[in-house]
Amino acid sequence: LLKQAVALQEAPMLTACAAVAAARAIDALYSTHTQIKWVNDLYLDGKKCCGILTEGEVSLESGKLECAIIGIGINVRNTQSSLPPELHPIVTSLEEAIPGCQVRRSELLAAVLYELEVLLPELSFRRFLPEYRDRSCLIGKTAEITMENGARKKVAVVEIADDCGLVVRDSYGNVETLHAGEVHIGSGNLSDS
Repeated sequence: LLKQAVALQEAPMLTACAAVAAARAIDALYSTHTQIKWVNDLYLDGKKCCGILTEGEVSLESGKLECAIIGIGINVRNTQSSLPPELHPIVTSLEEAIPGCQVRRSELLAAVLYELEVLLPELSFRRFLPEYRDRSCLIGKTAEITMENGARKKVAVVEIADDCGLVVRDSYGNVETLHAGEVHIGSGNLSDS
């Protein structure tokens, strides 16, 4: 629970900042290379191991995000036995992805909270952003975007914008910055869309 007021233009960065914090914690403890799929999923070896959801309360008087709840769900173990078979190719846990790993949840929690304590106070300076970009598993890839209205389109992912939006280019060369939508990593040529 984050109780410090955050300017509304900074609010979208909370999730990205939390993603960097969780990725740092996992890498520090288990010597992995955790990647981020815009905006809120962490991946190990091409499979999702963590999801992040941020909710907040806005004050109409101050125009600020008065508080936020950052939920970080890290799969620790047993995804292959507890999840449906159709998810096995796309979801993993720390213990399944890292041979011989035995996660101590209290240690993992402490590491994530430590990284959040380091990164959140300087949210407005966006010092986490270069690392967020470096950890992206989308930049330079072809992806399929499902928009909020349900429309789908194939795009090339160009970069992560300074406001944490996803900069994409469609098959006609049009460039836009997305701030919402579901991203699926795809293969193939943009002209196939």
